[in-house]
Formats: sequence, structure tokens, C-alpha cells
Amino acid sequence: MATIEIKTNIFVCYHREIDQNYFKGFSRYFDSGFEIVKDRILDRAIDRNDSTRAIRRIRQNLVARTDCTVVFCGPSTPECHWIDWEIQATLEARHGLIGIRLPTYSPDPAGSSNIPPRLLDTTQSGYALWVRWKALDQGSGYLFDLIETATSKQPDLISNRRVIQQPAD
Repeated sequence: MATIEIKTNIFVCYHREIDQNYFKGFSRYFDSGFEIVKDRILDRAIDRNDSTRAIRRIRQNLVARTDCTVVFCGPSTPECHWIDWEIQATLEARHGLIGIRLPTYSPDPAGSSNIPPRLLDTTQSGYALWVRWKALDQGSGYLFDLIETATSKQPDLISNRRVIQQPAD
């Protein structure tokens, strides 16, 4: 009898214009062990100026199909309102949340964090995990362990008091 392999579903959010190559590399490397759910960029035009509707659609159409959200953090990630909305949808669903520090990430010159504020709040509260890109070299087992840890966090650790980020005009 053949065994059925059940993959862990993850949603990956990242800055589409800047961090696309990291997403492609991640997808190639982890495709055999995980079902990677990605955003359908064409749907974005519909909800561009309606954050409430966009977050609901992200939660229902993307996050609901997953166990955990992985956020790639590069130099422009904090300014991307879509990433804020994707993190918001993840927290509303009480799903696991992992921030991954890309090699292009650098702290703000003023010495403050350059992590999306909503992700920063949840890492500081102990709900979200924060790891370096290089750590993923440990393979699928390491990522699976991260996801297990992230999905086992207690929802009362969620820190989600920020105002929803709006699109820049």
C-alpha cells in the first residue's frame, strides 16, 4: 500500500519587487517537504485601498490554508503595507508566525529595528520567532521544527495593537 505524504502548509510573505529571488530559492529548496502558498498578485488591485477587505481576503484565501506564515525581512519590508496586512491576517487567525532575516537586512542607521513593526511586537512578546536566513541551510527538518514551535505558541502572547498600515499615495 502506498503511503500518502501530507505536507505542512506555509504562507510566505515578502517584498515582491525586492525579495523575489529569495522566495524562488526558498521554494526550490523546501518544495519537496512543504506546500508553499503564495499570494496571487493580480487580486491585489481589487483591495488596494480597502485594508479591512484585503485582510479578510488574505485570511480566508491564503492564511486559512496554512499552518504558519513566514515573513522574509529585507531592507524595505517594513514599508510594505501588504506585508503588514498579511501579518495582521495571520495574527487574527492565530497561526504560527516566523520572521526570517534576509542577508540584505540591515538595522536602521539610527540603531532601531528594521523589522515590520507588527512582527517586531510579536517577536518581543514571545509569540513570533525570529531567525537568520543562513539558519535555513540546516534543511527541512529545521524548518519543520521552527514551524512546530511557532504553531504551538499560546495565542495570549499575541501583541497586535498597532494601527493597520495604509498604502502610500
